[in-house]
Amino acid sequence: MTSIKISCSSLCVEENYDHDGHDALIVFDSFCLTIQKFNLQQVLEWSSTCNENLPPHIWQIDESGGKMAIFENELLVDQFFRQEIDIYNLNNGTLITSISIENHFLYTSVCTCTAMAINEYTRELIICETYYTAGRIEGPYKKLQFFRKDLHNKWKHVKTVDKRAKFHCEEPLCMIWDRTAKHLLFGNWHSIFAFSLDGELVSTISPQGFQGSSRCFGCHSMALNDETGELVVLGNQWVLIFQ
Repeated sequence: MTSIKISCSSLCVEENYDHDGHDALIVFDSFCLTIQKFNLQQVLEWSSTCNENLPPHIWQIDESGGKMAIFENELLVDQFFRQEIDIYNLNNGTLITSISIENHFLYTSVCTCTAMAINEYTRELIICETYYTAGRIEGPYKKLQFFRKDLHNKWKHVKTVDKRAKFHCEEPLCMIWDRTAKHLLFGNWHSIFAFSLDGELVSTISPQGFQGSSRCFGCHSMALNDETGELVVLGNQWVLIFQ
């Protein structure tokens, strides 16, 4: 076990980035407002043997960011203040293009991107947005936007699904794609939900010890080990592992 000192608000891992079995760690440093790519093995070794916070990066982008996802050779970064998704080349960190995200509630709501994931089966980019309407006590709007590559290899919007949440804290905080079960996993303040490709709810995980208590679960981030089937969940001051 090791740790690194960085003001990280979003991260992702690029598997076998050098085609030699090494993974890369990509982090958004919310203090320095940079996106950096590191050799993950060097990060683990450096943090235990050196006084420096991190080893030299592979590349750095001097740009703020939010949620991130990886598709083939692209790094997709949410820019919710501009209502856009920036797309960077994974090899060198150069900006390829940006895609616009529609905001139908722009004049009445505050929007934030709460989750972003790639559906590897349908090859779709899924963005979960939440809209908080000013002056109202109802739950926020939740909107899923789906993008897919066209014949010219450009991301195009294909559909939108939205609804109003019944309660606050119901909105998704993160989501990941389960490539083995072909399920989309959502996590919010209370539970984790698994949905099929048809949008049907398959199962719900409500961690024991949190129901009916003053402690809030708060599933802020998830990672799935495809080999062991373990689901690692970063909660509200908790790290939980499900099999």
